[in-house]
Amino acid sequence: MSEEKLKQLPQINQTIRRQLIFIIFTPPVAWVLHEMSSLVIAEQACQQGLASMPFMALLAISAVAIVVTLLSIVMGIRLLRQQRQHKTIFRLEGWDPIQFLALFATFVAGLLLLNMLYFTVLPVLVTSCA
Repeated sequence: MSEEKLKQLPQINQTIRRQLIFIIFTPPVAWVLHEMSSLVIAEQACQQGLASMPFMALLAISAVAIVVTLLSIVMGIRLLRQQRQHKTIFRLEGWDPIQFLALFATFVAGLLLLNMLYFTVLPVLVTSCA
């Protein structure tokens, strides 16, 4: 790349870097922990009933995972708006890397949030205990 092209690239400061790391990695980690804990706790909750301690623990873990994912989505939207600065997201020369990462991470976090909501509500509505 030429010197002019390198100067046009956005400089990523530490705050933006930390926000991107949080936005990109937190929702998948929260989802994995939510799913793994759901698998472990669901069997115990099934044996003891819906009003049992394991079921309440499952709801608490789900609530924490959902709140963390929502926080990540809000941070992604704020970072995207901050980086846009009243410009269009698409530019003729391509995406700004920060905008792309923020938008992609927010989209993935939204999908994982829907999955967490689905698997939080599902045990309440459908009794899979046989």
